[in-house]
Amino acid sequence: VRVLFGEGVRFGRELIPTTAGMKMLISYNGPNRTFPYFSFYDVINEKMPMDVFKDRIVLVGLTATGLYDAIVTPASPNLPGVEYMANVVQDILYKNVIVRPGTMPMIELGILLIFGIFAAVGLPRLGAKWGGLLTLFLLLAFVIASTAMFASRGIWIKVTYPSLLLMISYAVITSKRYLIT
Repeated sequence: VRVLFGEGVRFGRELIPTTAGMKMLISYNGPNRTFPYFSFYDVINEKMPMDVFKDRIVLVGLTATGLYDAIVTPASPNLPGVEYMANVVQDILYKNVIVRPGTMPMIELGILLIFGIFAAVGLPRLGAKWGGLLTLFLLLAFVIASTAMFASRGIWIKVTYPSLLLMISYAVITSKRYLIT
């Protein structure tokens, strides 16, 4: 096992990518009970067939209401810790990880600057119709490209601020022009 700071953790030839802060971005598979649960009492008292666990990874943890360590995730407001770990294990096994390269903040800043220049220089020169169409085109192109990067390569690009910049700047410039007229 080798820890590569800012890159990930290497197990032999396999690399588990992490953020620059050495955090793994988890791709959640669903809400509570996405993975099968079995009662520990039933297992130790052999009230169920043991071949259910053959060739499986078994995680043991608390899931009873009020007893488990609830974790707030995008998939559930109170995911049990053991199911959180099940998501991590599945992501590692199936290499279904979300990556965020160290250069991504600079790329996002560049996108913000491009959209800001468009809003400051381009939008005031266009009419409401063409400005709206071009703003909509830029917004859709950006969201579709970001979604495609996420779906194909697991690369996470923050879309909220650039999208808000485009929409709000169009609304402000058009409203200003309307009110002045």
